[in-house]
Amino acid sequence: AVNPSVAVLEGKLVISMGNGTAPKYLNGVTGVLEGELNLGSAKADAMTSDEMGNLIITNRAAAGETVNIYTTDALAKARQKAPDLQTGKEEIHTKRIGKR
Repeated sequence: AVNPSVAVLEGKLVISMGNGTAPKYLNGVTGVLEGELNLGSAKADAMTSDEMGNLIITNRAAAGETVNIYTTDALAKARQKAPDLQTGKEEIHTKRIGKR
């Protein structure tokens, strides 16, 4: 299944198809494809950006697998892994992400 999501980082439009493929980023003015995010072994699912200029990406996970949340504030910067969450659980722990 394809479940696309979009975000903005460094003036680029970042698109994740939500199917495990690497998100692509386009020039925010011309729409020209400029590259792919390097997520290493992570398989991208949902993605968003926040008001503080961070890109937040979750990996694809089936029921019972670990959901990893990655953040970065620059296209060329290595992503950082946030605390693990388990899918299928009622309790979800949250952590504030940002610079403020």
